[in-house]
Amino acid sequence: MRPAKEAQRSLAMRLRFAIRDLLWLTALIAMGLGWWADRTHAAKALGDSQRVADNYRKREAQYIRDFNTVRLFMKGEEENDAIYDILNRVPRAAK
Repeated sequence: MRPAKEAQRSLAMRLRFAIRDLLWLTALIAMGLGWWADRTHAAKALGDSQRVADNYRKREAQYIRDFNTVRLFMKGEEENDAIYDILNRVPRAAK
C-alpha cells in the first residue's frame, strides 16, 4: 500500500505548476501567435505587391503596343513629335 501512495504523491508533484511555469507558457504562446500573424500579413502583402506589379506590366505592354501603332502611322518630323509626347507620358515600371 505504501508504494501506491508514493506513486500517487509523485504523480501529484509532477502535475503541479508554478505561476512562473504558466507565465513562460503564456509568453511562448504569445510569441507563436505574433509570429503567425506577422507571416500571414507578410504573405498577403507580397500577394498584393505582385498583383500591382502585374498590373504595371500589362499597362507597360499596352503603352508599347500603342507606341508602335502610332509610330507606324506617323511620318517625318510629326513622327518625332508624337514619339516624344508618348514617351513623356508613359510611367516607367521599376525593374
